[in-house]
Amino acid sequence: MFRYFLQQSALYSFLKIFIGKITLKLYFKKIHLHGLDNIPFDKPVILASNHPNSFMDALVIKAAVDKPVYSLVRSDVFNTPFKMWLLGKMNLMPIYRIQEGADKLNKNEEVFKKCYRMLGENKIIIIFSEGICVQERRLRKLKKGTSRIVFGAEASTDFDMDLKVVCVGLSYEKPSLFRSEVHLRLSAPISVQEYKSLYEKNVAIATNELTKKIETGIAEQMVIIENKETDILVSNIEDIYKKQLLTEFNVKKNSNISDFDVTKGIASAVNYFYKQDSTSLMKLDVSLKEYYKQLSKIGVRDHLMRTKKTSYIVDVILIVLGFPFYLFGLINNYTPYILPYKLAKKIVRKVEFFASINFGAGFFLFLIFYILQISIVGLLFGKVILLYYIVLLPLSAWYAHNFTVFMKKAKGKMALSSFMKNKPSEAKALFELREKLITEMESYKREYLKIVPCA
Repeated sequence: MFRYFLQQSALYSFLKIFIGKITLKLYFKKIHLHGLDNIPFDKPVILASNHPNSFMDALVIKAAVDKPVYSLVRSDVFNTPFKMWLLGKMNLMPIYRIQEGADKLNKNEEVFKKCYRMLGENKIIIIFSEGICVQERRLRKLKKGTSRIVFGAEASTDFDMDLKVVCVGLSYEKPSLFRSEVHLRLSAPISVQEYKSLYEKNVAIATNELTKKIETGIAEQMVIIENKETDILVSNIEDIYKKQLLTEFNVKKNSNISDFDVTKGIASAVNYFYKQDSTSLMKLDVSLKEYYKQLSKIGVRDHLMRTKKTSYIVDVILIVLGFPFYLFGLINNYTPYILPYKLAKKIVRKVEFFASINFGAGFFLFLIFYILQISIVGLLFGKVILLYYIVLLPLSAWYAHNFTVFMKKAKGKMALSSFMKNKPSEAKALFELREKLITEMESYKREYLKIVPCA
């Protein structure tokens, strides 16, 4: 991996290590990687990906791949000379779209030629083949631009380049939330040389065929919810039922069935039953929404209903003992944590950009605040205290976040205990509703497994 850094600018190498290997792993609770060994590092490669989460998508991919990765970005981002220079150092290249003016489209020819030259040097380029960023668990119909760049590159060397296309699927658990999870999956490489004879006979047909192949490849690496009407239904089923499925299918780190497979199975089952009998399925949707509405009223999350744990005495003791350390972490980290969130809430108009703005602003603010705080402590207290402070600063941020989660769980236990004590009949009805929902989902699961045994 180190030898690839030597090929890059100091800025790219720094960002690769600091953002890719450290900051992203702090931002996400877990980054699931699958199929990275499908990228041939001795060949030119196009990574054709879906695009659900703006700039975060490129960051996740570039962080995961050891070799330097280049990407095409909408040209309106390069709107000042400084941005043009900075983004260029970060391996970003402008691509011109019709939305930015038809007169600028001819500039793409030079961009494409640059891509061909880079691919001729066995480099890796990401293309977000949908041509648009939409935060949905669906794959938009692919533009033909990816196939045209691929064939243009191969044709420039009379199909002697041996270009490979690797299809990439990005699936975010909760795309806009801090400490959520993301799945990055890569397909086996598609050999473009296999399309040579078809391309020579009919360029249009070859372009369409390769585009279909790429579309299928990306879809296979994603969680696909076919109907927008069932988006919330799938999310609710994941929340209430997925943990049980993970246990039932014995999903572990090296097991044949992964966390992703279970999530994809849930979405596929919902897609299937929606086609078969949407009316019955949407009744389940209504019941689940009613269940979660009641949980929201009493301030409880489903995981407490699952375990029925209402004892919070130990939690209160731990909160009292741990509060001073939490307060230290809060005082030292709250400002650079909350400001990016408030900034993103204020300026972001499209949800697809929220995580990118929140992450980017947080990265720079934490860096600035930490430098200032460390400098002040060093001036006031000397080297020994400074050393302790430098070590405790990031640890206190981690502790404060986890302590906040712990306090929320304790608060939920208190709310559930109070609800069960003061309204026992309503509590009993709520537990019975949950059991009824689980039974109904079990029924759907058994029926689906008869049709798709390996789901």
